[in-house]
Amino acid sequence: MKHTPRISMLCGLAFAGKTTLAKALAQRLNLPRVSIDEINTMRGVGLNNAWITPEDWQITYEESYRQLTHHLSAGRSVIFDTGNFTRGERDHVRAIAARHGANALIIHVTTPAQLVRARWQRNRLTRERNDIRDDYFAQGLAMFEPPAADEQALRYSNEQEVGTWLEEHRTFFLA
Repeated sequence: MKHTPRISMLCGLAFAGKTTLAKALAQRLNLPRVSIDEINTMRGVGLNNAWITPEDWQITYEESYRQLTHHLSAGRSVIFDTGNFTRGERDHVRAIAARHGANALIIHVTTPAQLVRARWQRNRLTRERNDIRDDYFAQGLAMFEPPAADEQALRYSNEQEVGTWLEEHRTFFLA
């Protein structure tokens, strides 16, 4: 039976735990991961809390979509590690999947806003990851649209152990 490739797109607020989950899924499922943060870092934009121009964001997203297309064209499923903050963004990724005969799965990381805010502030002390500018953080909170019921998103809470959660939802990843 032929495998149908899939884009598993993470969705959630900054500091929700999307990248932690995406890395774990990529490793456990042996899948490539496309990361907006890593593309920005590779391009040298947004470093040291620098402002990213709308043009640079456009270039970064175009590169992420190019990478998704590359993996799907090769028949590989892929993890898409970005916020996918709006329905429009998620619809765009679903359209990329559809053009390649692939499926799209949304994984909504459901961390509450007060917890992501605390993690963001703690990160400013620990510097475990790149910081997010105050205006970008506020913009992400304001524009985030949780997936609607018809988007059939899987929900992941940071309180769940990744392996246990993955086992509970294994059929979604094996299809």
